[in-house]
Amino acid sequence: MWAHENGHQWCAQTDCTGRHQLLTGDPGTIPMVKIKEVFDRIRAIAPRISNEPLAGARHEPDTSALPTQCFSNAQRKAQQAGGGVLFGWMFNYREVVALPGPGYLIGVNHAVWRAPDNKLIDVTPFHSDPKHHPIVVNGNAVLFLIDSTATPLRNEHVGLALPSWFFPLTHDEAMAAHVAELESKELEEWEKQVARTEGLKGSQRAADLIRSRRGRG
Repeated sequence: MWAHENGHQWCAQTDCTGRHQLLTGDPGTIPMVKIKEVFDRIRAIAPRISNEPLAGARHEPDTSALPTQCFSNAQRKAQQAGGGVLFGWMFNYREVVALPGPGYLIGVNHAVWRAPDNKLIDVTPFHSDPKHHPIVVNGNAVLFLIDSTATPLRNEHVGLALPSWFFPLTHDEAMAAHVAELESKELEEWEKQVARTEGLKGSQRAADLIRSRRGRG
């Protein structure tokens, strides 16, 4: 089984036909914030997560797929229909009512099915709560940052999604402190979950990831 943190929805996909394109944003998909500000910020932070392409994709959930289970869903689809699984990150947008400004972004570990024709299809249904829906562009294209190193922490019995990334959309000190606290808690909870998961505790990869994330500037 795959374990997921914080109730996040792992639901994005990328349409890849040999090369990847960054799609322009649809203002109607990101409420209460300027689309350019969000996309400029995503373009700026993407290289801090992955040097691979940032792209967009259609959303085509499979009838047998379950929300929040993108890793299992993508693997099952690849086994049934051929192709493979691609890993990376999708983005959620959040506002903080008590703080002024545009809010912050969450980068969430995600997997999609790479079909035999090289198109990437997200077979995972969206979460029932719109709060956990990813940023969508051009109608039904979900923004997705490809990252071949973003495979979940796993053994033959269990897999754990990697901890999410958090980035403020403003230089406001209060917002920056709020986001830093969220990320600190995310890493702390992920570290605890690794420690209590048989077969994952003591993982050198997990220790290296935590060290790297906590040391990033």
